[in-house]
Amino acid sequence: MKKKWDLQKRVDIDSLRLGYLAGEISTADVAHQLNCAEDEALDRIGVTELRRTLAYSPEEIEAMYQRNENFNGKRADFDKLRLFQEIKAGLTKFLQRCGDVRKLEEIKPNQYEKNAILFLDVSSVAAFNKDETAMLTAIMNKADRMVVSTVGGSCTRFSFCVENCWTE
Repeated sequence: MKKKWDLQKRVDIDSLRLGYLAGEISTADVAHQLNCAEDEALDRIGVTELRRTLAYSPEEIEAMYQRNENFNGKRADFDKLRLFQEIKAGLTKFLQRCGDVRKLEEIKPNQYEKNAILFLDVSSVAAFNKDETAMLTAIMNKADRMVVSTVGGSCTRFSFCVENCWTE
């Protein structure tokens, strides 16, 4: 029974962390849920170190925004475009094989975005067999960046990014 209780506590902490990082709940809400001070709450869900590493000045944020908003690629990297298609084909096959997958979406490679992204939405509680796990792991290894997040608490989103498809 203790193992089940510990697992539930970890799931609750992970849920609070993801909700906080996604901007769905505030620091005060986290502190209220954990019945402690705000600084202690952030430390308990493990985001204090993350906040220190992601501290940008307003000028740096503005520069990043302008660079992204005004991007207009001149040359496509065909190896990256091929990689995007490989990942998409693998995810399509995974979608057909796994019953817990809800949908597959994409931000296709285009000259106004440096990166291309594929989003795989899976039920919030999903069980993968050995073959499905191997397929998903192989796809993850191909991506330049991989992010796991929640979407409104109803499902888990795996985001596969292929970076620098276009260059200036």
